[in-house]
Amino acid sequence: MNKKQLSKLRRLPATNSMVALAKMPGRKERRYTCGLNKYRYRYMARCQYLNGILKLSICKTKEIRKGETEPKWDVYLSPRDKTYITRERQKDGTYKWRTAKVDNLEWEWEEAGADENYYINPEGKAAIKAILETKNSGVDGIIEWQKKVRTEKIEREEKRKTDRWDAAMKDVPESYPAGFEKFWKTEAFSDHYIFYKGADAKIGYCTGCLQEVPLNKRPKHNEWNKCPKCGKQIIYESRSKKKNPIWSYGTATLLQRYREGIVKRIFSCTRIDTGANMGQPKLIIREVQRVLLTDDGVDTYCWENYRFKGQRWRKQDTSYYEERYANLYRRNLSALLKNTRTTYNIAIKHGYKGDPVFFMKMEKRNPLIEKVFKAELYRIGNDLINKSDYLYRELVDEEEPELIKALHIDKARLARLKRMNGGRHELLWLQDEKKNNTIYKDEDVQTLANALVDGADSRIFQYVSVAKAANYLRKQQAIRDRNLVDLARDWEDYLSMLEKRNADMSNGMLLRPKDLTLAHNELVIQNDMLNKGKEIEEKKKTFKNAEKLMKSGALKKYEYQNEKYCILSPTGIKDIYNEGMTLKHCIHTCDIYFQRIDIQETYLLFLRRTEKPDTPWYTLEVEPGGNIRQKKSVLNEAYSDLEDAMPFLKEWQQWVKKNLSKEDAVLADKSNKARKKNYGQLRKEKKLIWHGRLQGTMLVDALEKDFMEV
Repeated sequence: MNKKQLSKLRRLPATNSMVALAKMPGRKERRYTCGLNKYRYRYMARCQYLNGILKLSICKTKEIRKGETEPKWDVYLSPRDKTYITRERQKDGTYKWRTAKVDNLEWEWEEAGADENYYINPEGKAAIKAILETKNSGVDGIIEWQKKVRTEKIEREEKRKTDRWDAAMKDVPESYPAGFEKFWKTEAFSDHYIFYKGADAKIGYCTGCLQEVPLNKRPKHNEWNKCPKCGKQIIYESRSKKKNPIWSYGTATLLQRYREGIVKRIFSCTRIDTGANMGQPKLIIREVQRVLLTDDGVDTYCWENYRFKGQRWRKQDTSYYEERYANLYRRNLSALLKNTRTTYNIAIKHGYKGDPVFFMKMEKRNPLIEKVFKAELYRIGNDLINKSDYLYRELVDEEEPELIKALHIDKARLARLKRMNGGRHELLWLQDEKKNNTIYKDEDVQTLANALVDGADSRIFQYVSVAKAANYLRKQQAIRDRNLVDLARDWEDYLSMLEKRNADMSNGMLLRPKDLTLAHNELVIQNDMLNKGKEIEEKKKTFKNAEKLMKSGALKKYEYQNEKYCILSPTGIKDIYNEGMTLKHCIHTCDIYFQRIDIQETYLLFLRRTEKPDTPWYTLEVEPGGNIRQKKSVLNEAYSDLEDAMPFLKEWQQWVKKNLSKEDAVLADKSNKARKKNYGQLRKEKKLIWHGRLQGTMLVDALEKDFMEV
């Protein structure tokens, strides 16, 4: 409908009779309250059929009483086109167009109430019923017609959508490969059992190979072992002891040809083993998801109840593809991928264990992936696949068809990169070598790459050559048996501290100390001694609440001990500095811990041995309710000696829980919510740990693993 033409149609203001009716009080009693309704009708309406358009004008009774006779809404209906639209008058006299049905134009609670919602004269009611061919007359007839039009429109849209989905599903193969049935019955489930009838049984039934197997030894109920035939991990289950059905669940994945692409089919599998029918499990398979990979991209379909109208395949609206990879049937892969350009077969032979469709999707997005896998650069290929391609953006040209030009190296250096099975850092050093028209030893390149030293721009190479740096790092690794990454970072930190002291940076003995770790730690301690006094005073001013809380002795309520261990509380920020400097971790260098104490989100407590209460051992970050977020000792690590203290910590947690005050319970609840929010943010940002034995691990995973809940 043309809005300009609709606006020109005859005005239908409230008539004199409508105004008179609007002024009449209600005759019915108000619901839930005393007295009569304020209005006879809430809305006053009139209609006319103009140029094939049925126009309904609605005035608000409340506005008519104030002298406003212009309609609040003009509803235009086209019986021929089966369309409708509404023009709504705004407070400033302008108009806004709306697509809502009449019954959704306004929702307003009126305490005064009305006897009826709409007034429209008998002629208007009859005209609406005749023109729209409805069962109801008046405004009810219009609402009936609008609902019918809306329903038909939705059904047409749904049919167009479902027809497209059905057309896409039509080309998915109906049959499975010959070996798939045996595969899902034996490989889809993670839990397998050997069932036997009693302690003297000589044979049992293995769910991993679906056949009877000899029992070479006397089985023990609920004991873990391996099947003598298929070698799978199983649990012995005596059917004389456990007679109830055992349900097992699993997932199977099948790749098949789909048009010019591939379909990944995911099946939900169920196995029900009953005591009465040992060796005759009930096996159920149900296809739950199909992922279509074509030149047009990736589309995911799920088997679900679509709008409560029955089960069907429904295309998922999101453009995000979730990696879902479990128990892939591999026997048809060679034939399936034979005439495709994918290098997935190469990748899985060299360590790739991810989702095949995700792999092929990434291949289509980045043509360089295919080239590096074919060139046997498997580490670079896996990096590019595993969403680490952003690390290479400045190093490679993804659009360049020739590999050596894409990597900005030459054939000789490509051969060396392949020989080293190099990754990002090896590539960076070979590019640096070509740029500077020099040659580095492969051993030196690998040493510096393993140390994650990013090229000649590092501070280290301002003072020593590449060869000397690599040789020095190897010697230090032999002395201390430490990670090369940690050694390189300590060296850069050490050189930075020397620069700040205005040391003689030309002195080779100073630049390359005999024991780097010892020299670095000595400088750190010296700097601590020089700087901490002033810094502590500044921290006291910044975190006044934290200092006041600790000095007041409020944290002593968390102190606890037994014969072996004790938990002590700090008496001020200085105690936290002493703890951090002694254990060489970060509680005194990271303001976040002081901030949390300041707002009473968490506290820092000291775990000590009872016989040595003054000797720092472990630092605990705890919540007001007793949850332990972290347990760290020297160099921010936890060691095997903590295992013996774990029962004591659990005992302490129960003691805290028992003695928790109402105020602390409120703080504990706030802390719990803050932790969950923080963990969610860390997972969203995918922050990694860069030091120590957990290097490369997501920070949130390490924190969640370290967390001890009461």
